[in-house]
Amino acid sequence: VIVAKQRHGPTGSARLGFQAEFTRFTDLADEDHLPDRYE
Repeated sequence: VIVAKQRHGPTGSARLGFQAEFTRFTDLADEDHLPDRYE
């Protein structure tokens, strides 16, 4: 994954999820923001 930033911008980490069926990356939701799961 190539990520670009502006010259004087901050650096950091990005949490990504991989959707293999679509061969793409998506934003990975924080665990405290996940919806309730129903069984």
